[in-house]
Amino acid sequence: MPSCPNGHTDVWELNCPECKTDIPYDQMIKELLILPGAEVSFEDLAILFVGCKSINLRGAYVSEITVGSDGTGTSRLTLDMIDGGTWRDYDIKYSETITNWLARACFKYSKYKILVVNTIAPLSIPVIDSPLIDEGVIVLAITADKTSTPLYKNTSYVALRKAYSKKLSVVLIEDNYFKTLSYFDENSGLVVGEPAFQDIIANIMRDVQGFTHFIEGDKRLGIMTHSMSSLLSASDQVYKDMDTIFEIQAYMKSVEDADSNYQSIHLLGQSPKELHSRIQEAFKNFSAGFDGLLTSEIIINQKASRYDFYDLYLLYGFEEDPVLKKIESGYKSVAKKNPSMSLEAK
Repeated sequence: MPSCPNGHTDVWELNCPECKTDIPYDQMIKELLILPGAEVSFEDLAILFVGCKSINLRGAYVSEITVGSDGTGTSRLTLDMIDGGTWRDYDIKYSETITNWLARACFKYSKYKILVVNTIAPLSIPVIDSPLIDEGVIVLAITADKTSTPLYKNTSYVALRKAYSKKLSVVLIEDNYFKTLSYFDENSGLVVGEPAFQDIIANIMRDVQGFTHFIEGDKRLGIMTHSMSSLLSASDQVYKDMDTIFEIQAYMKSVEDADSNYQSIHLLGQSPKELHSRIQEAFKNFSAGFDGLLTSEIIINQKASRYDFYDLYLLYGFEEDPVLKKIESGYKSVAKKNPSMSLEAK
């Protein structure tokens, strides 16, 4: 409401009834035109899921791109299914839609950006190909494996090659590993399959800074491709000693039959504080068994557990991608039948 410059009663008049001073409407109108500046903040961590179920993670922007009828909003882009559609069909129809939605969702403004993508899914290629998926994005890629169909191998091969052409850091997780994951949770019991994978992603992302530190450090050494292994709810009641646990990791990697020519091995751990030194010592013994490592680091965060359970996540850096060789024949057989599904046609 307008007010008298001399502090008298607010009135809707041309002059103040008490002192007869003019009410300065012209100045007041100018002040009304000055809008307050917008204060926009973004979560430090943004995670985008494609071709697999998303997670709930406090303090992070979690979104997904999917096919179905769930509707589209600030955290989900739902696209219509293309009957019999291949990655090529989805790429032609939806690539612009995907990029526009990612721009509106402001995915690129978070400090840490993670893409969790099932590269068997046709949508994986238009997403990876989007200009908003840039070198600042770390990709956790579920891939085809030696048991996958040629069509799946073709899609996965193209998606991975696209990722490497954009200089993206990729953590490889073969489809069979993804489907057969299991662990015992002290609160909910046995967890298997995709829910186990979701829990692993959520646990790792709680220290996304440590995880990113490993990936970015390796990138500076030219290491762009990784596999991983995980052991959740480990305890002295189950395993003979700490060294045995790390030996078991050799059989629990996310890429089967991979060449052991590793360039890096890192440990992201979560345990009660009194176990930190034992885990560190056992990891040092384990990593010492690999020749030619360029780097090896340890980060252990404190975890409360009434049973003294601890979780271990190992990251293995490769000199080159070991999955592409396994699935290349499937890629070629499909590309031969349908040349539009080759890299050259894209």
